[in-house]
Amino acid sequence: MYLLLSPVSCLLSPVSCLLPPAFSLLSNFICDIYLNLALRELAILEAQKISEKMSNKSFQFNFSNLTRWLIILAVIWLLGSVGLGWLVNSFLILVGLLVLAPVAAFVGFRWWLQRNLVQNQCPVCRYEFTGLNRTQLKCPSCGEQLTVEQGQFNRLTPPGTIDVQAVEVPSQPVKDQRG
Repeated sequence: MYLLLSPVSCLLSPVSCLLPPAFSLLSNFICDIYLNLALRELAILEAQKISEKMSNKSFQFNFSNLTRWLIILAVIWLLGSVGLGWLVNSFLILVGLLVLAPVAAFVGFRWWLQRNLVQNQCPVCRYEFTGLNRTQLKCPSCGEQLTVEQGQFNRLTPPGTIDVQAVEVPSQPVKDQRG
């Protein structure tokens, strides 16, 4: 029905300048009605398409991923039955190593770091900082050369140097005992 009106109304609008004004108003009115109805019909069709897609998606399963896995399993089974099972096993071992090697390296590094990371105070200025066991470093605060041995910071002394720790002794005045 709407499609039958469209040629008439659209053909009448270009020639409406040659027709009487009442007829021109009528043709414009028919064109406006046709455009509104056509737009409504398109909106309804669009809504129906969307609802059909939504209803189809809820009941439709996506088998594209399943077919890929089935093809992979079929190829593995075929290689195993032909006598190339060693190839499949080698591939699986390689994939396993590629997955497990970074995990094992991470766990090993954490274990090593927990055993070798030392947090202590500088023996000279008592500044607390972190170092690695069995290394030499400088104190960030006072600049003293230090070694890290057995979880402790020690002053680095050249060979032949005797490092002495001084002990403070309180002094008392001596009284004269003459008497």
